[in-house]
Amino acid sequence: MKNIAITAIALAAILLPASCGDSQEKRAGLPPGAIPFTYDSLIRIQGIIGEHNDCNLILGTGTSDLCIDMDYYIRHAAGIGMEDKVYKAFFLDSDSSLQSLWLIQDTTISLDLGAARISCRGAAVLDLGSGSGSDGILGLGGLTGSPIEINFGRSYLRRITPEETDTAGGYTEVPIGIDEAGRLTAEMEMTVRDRTVRGTFILDTGKGGDVELSPAFAERQGLHRLYEAGKNMSPDAATAVIGKDTVRGITVRWPAAATEAGETGDTGYAGSIGCGILSAFDIIIDFADSTMYLKPHGKNPAAGS
Repeated sequence: MKNIAITAIALAAILLPASCGDSQEKRAGLPPGAIPFTYDSLIRIQGIIGEHNDCNLILGTGTSDLCIDMDYYIRHAAGIGMEDKVYKAFFLDSDSSLQSLWLIQDTTISLDLGAARISCRGAAVLDLGSGSGSDGILGLGGLTGSPIEINFGRSYLRRITPEETDTAGGYTEVPIGIDEAGRLTAEMEMTVRDRTVRGTFILDTGKGGDVELSPAFAERQGLHRLYEAGKNMSPDAATAVIGKDTVRGITVRWPAAATEAGETGDTGYAGSIGCGILSAFDIIIDFADSTMYLKPHGKNPAAGS
């Protein structure tokens, strides 16, 4: 799946209760304001975009924006509306080639997601590829006004209050950063066979694997000598430490060329941490305090403090 970081789009969102959300929460036994999701190596959220168009969105912490798949938009443009608000724009891809996309600007797009309604001021419309199995990507731009909880153990997402964050028990703290593109970053130590390295990684729930290294970082650390051409590391070859928590038996992918590395190719990041690792924990992200809280939920025996 493509990873999108488009800083030219200014998005803002307001999270409001949806009219039918309370009954859905009670039936599912979820806390107030919860947005249920399914997990199949990616976080998938069912919802409604515009007035009546069903959509399947991936939660992507690797982007700050709402991105709508171009094929989906073409098929549902009438229901989404705003044809007169669509503009064509251009950007440079990771290999410096010129790419185009559509921008929906100067208007509001509504999303009904479980017990919540999100209003986004604009979106990017581009080809996400048929392999994503998604109608779009929901970035974090609309959720940064308060801490958010991503509960992999019970499969829901919700905004919480700072007071709830302060009283949450059993979590360990991890300092995080937010870069200019709105992406979350964190330090991680990783042992690959007998070599231990440390770097700054992008936290990206839009990727289903464990760790993807940038070629530049792998070469600087001498890790490229451990790879067979075109193959991943064996599953028991690496251990990751994030804050005080350890995940064992992870798979590390190193793209064969910098042009395959997406946003990690030439930005100085060590790579990206995907859902394969993040799903081992229940997570709270406190944007104001630049802190991520992790708690193993017991469904992944490889994860633990």
